[in-house]
Amino acid sequence: MERNILFIGVLERDKDRDVLKVIKQILILSQYQVIYESIDGAIIGLCKSNLILIVFDFLEEDFNQNEMVKMDFDILVHNFSEEIESNLVKKILANSGACVLNSDNNNLISLVRGLNSTLITYGFNGKATLTISSYDVDPIIKINICLQRDIISLNGRKTEPFEFCISMDSTEEKKIYPLLAGTALNILLGDTILNQKQEDHILLSF
Repeated sequence: MERNILFIGVLERDKDRDVLKVIKQILILSQYQVIYESIDGAIIGLCKSNLILIVFDFLEEDFNQNEMVKMDFDILVHNFSEEIESNLVKKILANSGACVLNSDNNNLISLVRGLNSTLITYGFNGKATLTISSYDVDPIIKINICLQRDIISLNGRKTEPFEFCISMDSTEEKKIYPLLAGTALNILLGDTILNQKQEDHILLSF
């Protein structure tokens, strides 16, 4: 059986690799199986049917490595609200087929100017593709996620605007960004946990 491989890059600041953790959990909920995980936790491989995903997680300290500019990603997930090495990030975005970007980034307009890639934004910004309609942090974070416009996934599937509730066993509001980033990626892949019935409570762990 012929297999398709997608290379996904993740840019994040937190050394706990929260974005990668959320991505992994959401993909497992979507019936992907983990087939590889590096010792340092920076690279994971997942498989579902004939699709293989290779996810590379880069921290801020990795950003000065020239090798990053040479990498072409099918999807790039960006999770900074303040830009670091913006010229380098622009080059990485330009080499990516699709981009999932934090819309609360102070330099977002500069980053996306001239970008020809498929673009999905997320954040508290009311103009974001994926945002929060409401949330509570007591005793755990419970979030109502709102998709504000149609997304056509990489496999051609159309996801129409929706609201969806998901929880995390954390009270740290900063964890909301990784959740939005992971959800946006999942929708872009076209194989989403949104297929689950609303009565199936989804709880992510940190």
